[in-house]
Formats: sequence, C-alpha cells, structure tokens
Amino acid sequence: MSSDQQTGILQSNAQDKTHEVNIRSNPVIPAHSQDNIVHQGHSGDRVEILDSKHPQGDTHLWYNVRYITQQNIQGWVREDVIKLDPTPPTPSPQSTLTVRTNTVFVHFPEDSSKLSNDDKVSVSVGTTYNLSAYTLENQYYRFTLANGQLIKNKNTWYVFMGHVQIN
Repeated sequence: MSSDQQTGILQSNAQDKTHEVNIRSNPVIPAHSQDNIVHQGHSGDRVEILDSKHPQGDTHLWYNVRYITQQNIQGWVREDVIKLDPTPPTPSPQSTLTVRTNTVFVHFPEDSSKLSNDDKVSVSVGTTYNLSAYTLENQYYRFTLANGQLIKNKNTWYVFMGHVQIN
C-alpha cells in the first residue's frame, strides 16, 4: 500500500451493526444476492481502496477494495458498508517521533509475530525520525517519514503508541 493510498473500514449496514459485510466480484447485487459474493468481511475490517465506480442505473457508488493484511481478498463493496478514513493530519515541520523503549515498527497494525520480516523492523530506544504525517489508530500511531526517508523501502509504518513520543 502506498503512503497516499486511501483506506477504509468496513461497517455493516444492518441496524445492529453485527452482521457481515459482503464483498462482491463485481459492483452489482444480482437477483440472487448471494451469487457474486467472494468474501464476507466484518464491521471494523480495514481495507485499501483501489478504485471506485458508479455503475449505470445504480444510485450507489461502489469501491473496489483489498484487505490490507490479506491481499488475496479483493472485491467490491457499496458505499453504505464502508467508512473512508480521513486524510491523516499533517504535523508541523518540526514534528518528530522518538522511540522511548526498544520496539518494532510494523507495516500493518498487528502483532509483529504475525508479520513477515519485510513488514517489520526492530528499532532501538532513543532513535528519532522526522515526520511528514501521523494519526492515531486503535492504540497505534500510523506515521509517514519526512524528507524521503525510507525504512526497508517503505515510508509509512505503525508503532504501538506507548513505545514512542511524538512532538
């Protein structure tokens, strides 16, 4: 996922919000509504937005999405079952992230033991980075490194909020 890629969070359109979210092979609900379901997600699942389409004759916008952590799951969801993430705030130029305890930066906000070595990196206490953007998501900071800095060829990472300080 590129640093400027739009992301979203699936949300059920059922009144109790506990139902699954259907991910479809194409942007249409067929007469037999189960026919083109490729996956059933859950409210709160994170996805990246690949494309959007307003099919002819449909009053809804559809989004082509792919799971961030399971990139083999891809399909279409209607606008009423996804909440788009707002653009992360841009901090002032002097914003820095300082590591307060030895930690692991991860490319996805998950337990590092579940990720490949390409999607995580150990970082020592006292290490400091300049930031171009950051936001807080479920006890993780999602941050983008400033000035073209890269770690393992990536400029956007997550870190547990208790392990760092952002000024």
